[in-house]
Amino acid sequence: MRTVSVAIPCYKSALTIGAVVDELRAVISAREGYDYQIILVNDYPDDGTFDVIAALCRDDPKIIGVNLSRNFGQTTAKMAALPFVTGDVLVYMDDDGQPPADRIFDLVDKVLDEGYDLVYARFPHKKHSLFKRFTSWLNSRVLEINGSKPRGIAISSYLAMNRVAVEALKKYRSPFPSIGGYLSHVVRRYANVDMEHRDRLAGES
Repeated sequence: MRTVSVAIPCYKSALTIGAVVDELRAVISAREGYDYQIILVNDYPDDGTFDVIAALCRDDPKIIGVNLSRNFGQTTAKMAALPFVTGDVLVYMDDDGQPPADRIFDLVDKVLDEGYDLVYARFPHKKHSLFKRFTSWLNSRVLEINGSKPRGIAISSYLAMNRVAVEALKKYRSPFPSIGGYLSHVVRRYANVDMEHRDRLAGES
């Protein structure tokens, strides 16, 4: 039995995270020979998101909830999930329903069956504002220039990585972590998978 660990930073997602988790459980459970572990990291303790997370944990022992003391940002929330990861592959994704959970095995299969270290979803048509698309493009170009990511690889918050990358990240110590930048010195085989970017289930980015 292979286990897919899914870590999701949660920020003001009381209205969306339940639907995201339900879809993930359905998709992974439908694949023969696979089980799931879901780690939900609440990065904003001042609303009702962790109440929803706690209820999900009570209903399903395969779900782990982590409640941060304040808003630290998405990267720190991702790092906070690492001590709990036990799966054969780790998938990071967002809490708003825009990454297609029903395509998770497009990422997982390239890691577990094709031997890639790190696989990013690539969204040719992101449903973000023009400003956010521009800043995302600019960030990607800067990372390419300074060597923090391979040229020609699109990065996104929907990605899968193997156990080598997971164990390396568990040893990573920095007050200002850069997951992609650090892994660029650890892993070699990257890939992209094109996907549709969905509309948000609720709220605004």
